[in-house]
Amino acid sequence: MQRRIASLALAGAATFAPAVAHAQDSAGAEALFQKGHQLFEEKKYAEACPKFAESVRLEPTTGSRLALAACHDAEGKLATAWAEYLDVANRARAEGNKERADAAQQRAALLEPKLAKLTVSLAPGAEAIAGLQVKRDGIVIGPGTYGTALPVNRGEHTIEATAPGRQPFSKRVTMVDGAMESVPIPVLGESATPPPNAPPPSVAPPGAEAPPKEASPFPLRTVGIVTAAVGVVTIGIGSVFGITAIGKNSDSNTTGCNGDNCTGAGLTNRRDALSAGNTATALFVVGGLLTGGGVLMFVLGGSSSGGSGGESKPAVAAAPAIGPGSAGFALSGRF
Repeated sequence: MQRRIASLALAGAATFAPAVAHAQDSAGAEALFQKGHQLFEEKKYAEACPKFAESVRLEPTTGSRLALAACHDAEGKLATAWAEYLDVANRARAEGNKERADAAQQRAALLEPKLAKLTVSLAPGAEAIAGLQVKRDGIVIGPGTYGTALPVNRGEHTIEATAPGRQPFSKRVTMVDGAMESVPIPVLGESATPPPNAPPPSVAPPGAEAPPKEASPFPLRTVGIVTAAVGVVTIGIGSVFGITAIGKNSDSNTTGCNGDNCTGAGLTNRRDALSAGNTATALFVVGGLLTGGGVLMFVLGGSSSGGSGGESKPAVAAAPAIGPGSAGFALSGRF
């Protein structure tokens, strides 16, 4: 019965289709219309409907629109056909074509009781979700449609809901002709994954950290080793002067000195012996101090950790020290 009615509607559309082309695309539209009519008569609706749709695009007459509605009717897309019939009725009525308007209105009235209707609603609290977007079959539906039963074609439909920072919702429903279904959108839960372009989460500042440690000019143990080495060398040089002093004193005793009474070459050798002896003594003292100080710094450098107590390691700087009648170097730093 449904196919017979669709065939009658198609025949009426063909009767009222324009016979004279009045634009460049009219010939193409007419050819597509005739091909669609042929496929429709062969019950190849899946192939016929796209032909009618393209004909409508090229030349949107009420006759070609009525043919497309009849094709969708025969194909089983009742909601689509129902909306198209009503559109044709309104257009034909505006054109003053009462016969075509009445025919399309009758087809829509026959389909209306058979329509499957799907209602999308919001669960309590869901309306407060910021940025909520609801889609039916991939197409966004506005808030004005919530809670309203809307005609849909038979088959499977997917309802999706998303919002920034929320877990997405998705549900599939299978509709049959005349069925009534409702899909409530729940309150979307918080998402564990932050939304795109979201600012990074705030992190509590770490505990107070010790200020950066002042870098030591020289490692203390290294300075200690160098200082002790210089002290040993100084003692060695003092030993050379000491040996020289002994030798000169011996020479003085054989070249004119009798006790502390010296003449000629003996007096010169005695004076050289005294000078070398004084130098040796000074070098021994300085060398001993340097060696002892170096050992002390080496020991202190090994025992300072600057670890759990937050104390910094000793820092020592060495610099030349020159004064009247003396020469050496000075040590300064933190211990």
